[in-house]
Amino acid sequence: MIQTIALFNCLLGLLLVAISTRGRVGYLISPFSVSTLILVAIFGIRPLLVVGEPNHLFYGRDVSEGYWTSVVVGALAISALGVGYWLWPSRRSSNDSFQEHPPAYLGGAKLSSGHGMMSAVSRVSIGALATVCIGLVLAWTLLMVALGGGGTGVLSTMAGGRSGESSLAIENLPIIVYSLPAAAAYTAAFWRIVVERSIGSLDRSSKLVFWGIVLLSLGPPALLGNRRFILPCVIAAVIAANFPAKRWNARITPLKVFASLAVVTILASIPYVRSAGSRQSGDNLIDALVSYVQAEGFTGVFTNFFRSYDTEMFDYIALVSPGLGSTIPYGWGRGTFVDVAVSALPAQAVDTPAWSNQILIDTFGQTCAAGVCPVPSYAGTAFFDFGFVGVALLSIICGVLFRAFENSFHRSGGVALLALLIAGSFPATAIRGNYPSQMWIAFNIFVLTAMSLIILRILAKPDAAGVHHVRGRKTPVGTLSDTRLPK
Repeated sequence: MIQTIALFNCLLGLLLVAISTRGRVGYLISPFSVSTLILVAIFGIRPLLVVGEPNHLFYGRDVSEGYWTSVVVGALAISALGVGYWLWPSRRSSNDSFQEHPPAYLGGAKLSSGHGMMSAVSRVSIGALATVCIGLVLAWTLLMVALGGGGTGVLSTMAGGRSGESSLAIENLPIIVYSLPAAAAYTAAFWRIVVERSIGSLDRSSKLVFWGIVLLSLGPPALLGNRRFILPCVIAAVIAANFPAKRWNARITPLKVFASLAVVTILASIPYVRSAGSRQSGDNLIDALVSYVQAEGFTGVFTNFFRSYDTEMFDYIALVSPGLGSTIPYGWGRGTFVDVAVSALPAQAVDTPAWSNQILIDTFGQTCAAGVCPVPSYAGTAFFDFGFVGVALLSIICGVLFRAFENSFHRSGGVALLALLIAGSFPATAIRGNYPSQMWIAFNIFVLTAMSLIILRILAKPDAAGVHHVRGRKTPVGTLSDTRLPK
């Protein structure tokens, strides 16, 4: 029965993604599709792999008593997410292309503050963008050297993989320090969206610089093996690269599928090579990744992923559910709402532990800081707070928000566009992880990126004087007649 429901979760989730995307690139990387696929991995594929194993343990514990409840939580989350998504009307036009118009901020109309920022950012040269983004990564480097102790040696320690020494060096660093490189990626993504919407497709050299900035921004979190920053940055860059309607509505091709699988393979492999103990002596992250993929093969990498802590939310819910409401009380909103505020405060400033930590204390006798740190996913958080009703309601709300993202993203500008770009890229980590802490990370990135955009606005060339290299030729910007929008 449990595996039947798990199979249902897989088939339903894949059907929802197929219907919502209709084979279009943009809708496949949108929050609804990404979130649904993550839920399928947690509540569909994982139970199919582990439920039948007699010796399967979760942190040394048999959690089979809660399998049924956990797989039903997943079925409810996937179903309600789809209900919420289709409850909200779509604004796709009859020919499934966006009704794009020349932006008002290039037409001489009275500018709002958001349009003024868009106009300024569209006049920023690729060199100025690279300078600001490199500055953000350098700021991270200097802060790590200054705050991490050990001088420049802390960087080589991190390059060698996670260890007790590297963990001690970054202990208690504020989230805003980790967010600096991510802000570089989001600044570049925002710039690309604005330029391509305002003027036209970037030329090849500008695209290479854009992807170079993205790769540079991924370096610091890759050193730490921290996908909480890597995955949102990658999705934001892909969203920006596919923002124009022609690319957003383009069909998924075999080449794009192959490229996506390559990226997912790398991301799925990182947990197995990020610690110093998992690498051969002298190996850096890239060497370790290549060795791991060669040793495990494509099938082994993904089998390990679906059995790993990346999808352990299924087991965590199965562990907690038998005692929920008796030995473990319902949170009644502490996990869903209160922890959002608590996650922004230093641990020493709060007398009562976060609800996520309280559940860990009730089940393991220790908090996440002690090294045992499973997370329940957003569905588990809602279930621990309000039971099945909470899962259904929060999933419906998420579905509505994901549809609203698709309706609004291509019609927004200024601060709203930045907020939607960040919100559209974070479900990949927020859905499966501790979403209150992910919201705090997203807020820090938003603040830093907004500050970076203010700097870009200062560096922008005067109206009608800027030049962008667009599709291989120089195109003056600042007048409506020069605007080229994707057809």
